[in-house]
Amino acid sequence: ENKMMEGKIQNITDKNNFLEQIINNKNLNLNVSKRLVNPHKLVADTQKRFDSYASKQYGYNDYSSYSRKDTLVLHATKSESIHRALLIYDCVIKNLEILNYHVENYNYETLIKSPDDLELKIYMREKCNAKDTVDKHGWKTRELIPNGIMCFKIDCYEGQEFKDSATRTLEEQIPKILAKIESIFQEKRERRVKREIEEREAAARREAARRLQERKDQ
Repeated sequence: ENKMMEGKIQNITDKNNFLEQIINNKNLNLNVSKRLVNPHKLVADTQKRFDSYASKQYGYNDYSSYSRKDTLVLHATKSESIHRALLIYDCVIKNLEILNYHVENYNYETLIKSPDDLELKIYMREKCNAKDTVDKHGWKTRELIPNGIMCFKIDCYEGQEFKDSATRTLEEQIPKILAKIESIFQEKRERRVKREIEEREAAARREAARRLQERKDQ
């Protein structure tokens, strides 16, 4: 029992120190590059998709890689926003791999996978402002206008989001993004352990009830 309690205390301590651990990890490069140099394959493949779309004279407008099975999930329309998102993705993915995670595209989703078979969805999108208009027929419509604010979404049970703010760009929040991902995976591990313990205890209770019933039936 004491060992279990020590483990729980250690887990809580680790979660509180994730940001400090990320910042002090000399193996990580927490600075987002100004241009794509030797990009990660996932980033390079996504860039090719966007470039291919633009080369068909459609431009980047109204394009989203949500519709692509083999690209990073990125919803943006401005070329400068797409470029920023790819640079941020490149930084995050490379650092996650240093931290022993694996990132892949699967079934139209971008997934982070841990060595112990846990996973987490992530995606990036450009924020939009809503503009209400009335067409020539008098119908009210709402137009979503991209505003250049990028956000990084961690699609967990609590829906964590990081975005550009008045004081900090998304690029400056890379350590917090990585620390939050580490924290969420730790919480997933703790919930899995708790669930496994509860399942074993429930199975033991069912077995005890079964044996008791057998003795009564004899």
